[in-house]
Amino acid sequence: MIRRNWIKLSTSHAETNKQALEVVHNSARSSSRRGAVMVIAEQRVAEGVVIEQFMGRFDQTARREYKWRVDMAMNAGYRHVILDLTGVSFIDSTALGWLVLSQRRLQAMGGKLSIVARPGFVRDILALTEIPEWIPVFPTREEALAVVTKTPEQA
Repeated sequence: MIRRNWIKLSTSHAETNKQALEVVHNSARSSSRRGAVMVIAEQRVAEGVVIEQFMGRFDQTARREYKWRVDMAMNAGYRHVILDLTGVSFIDSTALGWLVLSQRRLQAMGGKLSIVARPGFVRDILALTEIPEWIPVFPTREEALAVVTKTPEQA
């Protein structure tokens, strides 16, 4: 397990928050529950855009880490969050609720949430629950990034 320094965030100190976000850049965290592991990596890819990668189970156990990561990104000034769920093997209703809540919070700040998910269980659950009607779902990071970073002139 990688140790991390917890940093108190303040929305009025965007630069400090961006530095704090970089402290945990490419960090990993694992939480076990019956052998389930959720590993998280982070990558800042463009101005105001961050990719959060999740692997393992995205369930009740992982919700605190997920919420912390999204809050940290928002407090650091990132308005567009791309969640890479290609390594997620299981997703439950708690995680689905957090996805919708995150989308609403980001929209209120002028941003958006996007999801990357391959065909399979996770993408099927997203489709079954009609998540793509609220949150765009892409098959690759590149496609998600192309849409998120598109300028109004390119639209």
